[in-house]
Amino acid sequence: MTRLVTGLLFSVTLLSGTDHGLAQPAAADKASLDEVIHLARPKQRDSLIVETMLAPIRSRADLDQYLKAHPESPFDAFSRRAFERFVDSLTFNDIGLTGYRTAEIESDLTPRQAYAILSLFGVQKTISSLEFEHADDEVKTLLQ
Repeated sequence: MTRLVTGLLFSVTLLSGTDHGLAQPAAADKASLDEVIHLARPKQRDSLIVETMLAPIRSRADLDQYLKAHPESPFDAFSRRAFERFVDSLTFNDIGLTGYRTAEIESDLTPRQAYAILSLFGVQKTISSLEFEHADDEVKTLLQ
């Protein structure tokens, strides 16, 4: 089972398919970004929008610029193949990141490494929806 995190509030959508990322949605209940924003409480919505808009990476072009300007970065924690799959999964709108694939984060990274990467997109709060293979018991308890 592969998971994809989508939407400004990043509701987790379960996907079925191969481990190669060739997955199809298991359910068509994925809310549009506008629906998710509308359903959020005003303070929560404003906080998420501000965090995303203030993030250093808000588009594919920003990501390319960041990678050129930072030869050493939190992305180095990924294996090369995992990094490519993660980057290929990224979706953006005019506000910022709207979705990413979780498999590579959960299998390749520790929670601390994931937080460093997700912070670059302003979506560090989505870390609590991830299930890490490389987390000690104390960290797993904190994330629940």
